[in-house]
Amino acid sequence: MIVERHYDDEALIAILGTEGDRARDPHLAGCSSCAETLSSYRAIADVLGSDAVWDLKDLRRDSAPDSVGVLRAFAARLNNEDESAEDLVAELLVLPRAQWLTTVQSDGRFVNPGVVRLLVEKSEQTYDKTPPEAAAMVRAAVDIAGRLDSQQLKGLAWRQYAQVLFSTGDFVGALDAVDLAQVAYEKCAVADYNLARVGIIRALIFSAQERFDEAHVTARRSVRTFRAYGDRSRVASAMVTEAYILMRQLRFSDAIPVLLELAREYRNDLDGYAQGAAVSNLAMCYAETRCIPEALAQYQLAAEIFEEHQVETEATRVRGHVANLLAAQGHYVEAKRRMRQCIDDFERLGMSIEAAMGGIYLAEVLLAENAYQEVDLLCHRAVDQFRKSGVPQIAEALAAVTYLQEAARSKRATVAVARHVKTYLEQLPSRPELLFAPPPLPPE
Repeated sequence: MIVERHYDDEALIAILGTEGDRARDPHLAGCSSCAETLSSYRAIADVLGSDAVWDLKDLRRDSAPDSVGVLRAFAARLNNEDESAEDLVAELLVLPRAQWLTTVQSDGRFVNPGVVRLLVEKSEQTYDKTPPEAAAMVRAAVDIAGRLDSQQLKGLAWRQYAQVLFSTGDFVGALDAVDLAQVAYEKCAVADYNLARVGIIRALIFSAQERFDEAHVTARRSVRTFRAYGDRSRVASAMVTEAYILMRQLRFSDAIPVLLELAREYRNDLDGYAQGAAVSNLAMCYAETRCIPEALAQYQLAAEIFEEHQVETEATRVRGHVANLLAAQGHYVEAKRRMRQCIDDFERLGMSIEAAMGGIYLAEVLLAENAYQEVDLLCHRAVDQFRKSGVPQIAEALAAVTYLQEAARSKRATVAVARHVKTYLEQLPSRPELLFAPPPLPPE
């Protein structure tokens, strides 16, 4: 795949003073994005060249009393909303999680912009630690925002909901939420920055759905916006997304330099989560390129970073990757111990899909030892976890796991059968139309 390259800001500014630049430059003649950016720079330059811009004689030296009053009133209103929101959200969160949505729907006191902002903030703080709670918080925020006359709040709530759904593997639901966030933000007067943040989530979803060209275009657009705003931390996060997209295309060798550049140039611009994600992705790239010692070292570092920043969901995922890597290298005793612990942790954290998939990975290892009874139990456990997850393709997932379970009960399950089921379940989120084709079993 040839990745389109665009001129950066410095190159366009250098072209700015030339005549007939579009005709002279083949790239500008064929690239509407760069041509549009160049036109914007030319317009700005023309305005700045006007004497009126630099004429200061009409500028007020004092503040307009009306403007100051409006700003003070606005600040006071926000402060009052946030103060009342603290008590309301505290009152809400002491209730059982299942009652949060019905409570905000039935009690008009919660229809408060400050409640939306605070629920989204708390969801952002907790979705990597307790995904079910984070999802319930932001679902309540979405409901409240829908009853307020603020597109900014609607976009804020839907964007966070999309992030939570993506983190739990619900790509279809996440894409719907992203679309609603974009619709809301596009109705705001100034939305570029927020749309760029939505774009990163959209790029991740596209990548998970193997829509790689769209993912690249969306991610690059967000990178350009973050650079224009001078937000290095968001640029760095967008580079993490770029590397992730390359990895989804199995271009692991190409992703390694991107991730190494992140570590070298943007270490201080990444928050704890992004640092852990970059290191974890680097470990995966090393594993896929058969650099096993480097992979294990980076996975260990990633787990430490996530644990240091109390991102328990990702730390558990990383430990699962280590267990799978150890199994692939033939270290079965240690791999099984780690896998069992990860399954327990996934269940405790409410990560149902990961718990189910962990059981299938462990089943593959156990079938090398003909441990049919434990595989049967693992499949039973996985069926329960898939049902709890509410994934859209629940019938297909259950068909695959049940097939493996019945094969284990008849003592005809093999490593190849478990691997076939595992591969199918890995592909199902991005290929919902895929039907399960049962592999042949050995004769009884």
